[in-house]
Amino acid sequence: MRNNPTYVMPLFATPLLHSSIDISRDVIDFVGKQPFVRNWGADGGNLSTDTYILERPELKKIKTEILNTINTFVYEVLKYSPELNVRLLNSWAVKLYKGDFGGAHFHANSFISGVLYLRTNNHGGEIVFDRNVLNTLFPGFEFKASETNMFNSDSWTIKPEAGQVLVFPSTILHKVTPVQDDTERLVIAFNALIEGPINTHTKHPMDLTNLTLKVVQE
Repeated sequence: MRNNPTYVMPLFATPLLHSSIDISRDVIDFVGKQPFVRNWGADGGNLSTDTYILERPELKKIKTEILNTINTFVYEVLKYSPELNVRLLNSWAVKLYKGDFGGAHFHANSFISGVLYLRTNNHGGEIVFDRNVLNTLFPGFEFKASETNMFNSDSWTIKPEAGQVLVFPSTILHKVTPVQDDTERLVIAFNALIEGPINTHTKHPMDLTNLTLKVVQE
């Protein structure tokens, strides 16, 4: 009998891509000076009125870098076919002041979401990802752990840094902890869709699930 090593396979894991983008002072100043409106709720922060902010000529380079990062997620991490095309859907800036936070949410009508951090805080402002209850190891039971890891945790907290970009499935629940210092937290959030043929593993001519996705914006 061969003495095979013991190892753990992260079966059906949820991918979260970490990367970084060089951010110039001009980009931070441009985004920070855009018009913002108060988000719903007393402490929900401020959203840019422009919900397609990455289409602005001043952010052309940033948009290209973000698309390259999403492409890495789709083609190199998920290993999806090059027949598919990634389409940036919408994008907006979010500004949080001391005491502001982001409640738990996911991004509807989207496949892939992400956030680029332009300015971060020393205290607070972490992004927290929550495990889907359907993906819990033992629903309804909480066992004491000797240490936490990605297998036994119900949530995962990331302390972001300026220039960091995160890309993840739009369905994953996430939130932002309250900002606890006077530094203005500034980010660009974005959603993307995937266009192209789906369910191509079926070849029967009567199989109506063999479709092509196409984004149409009005």
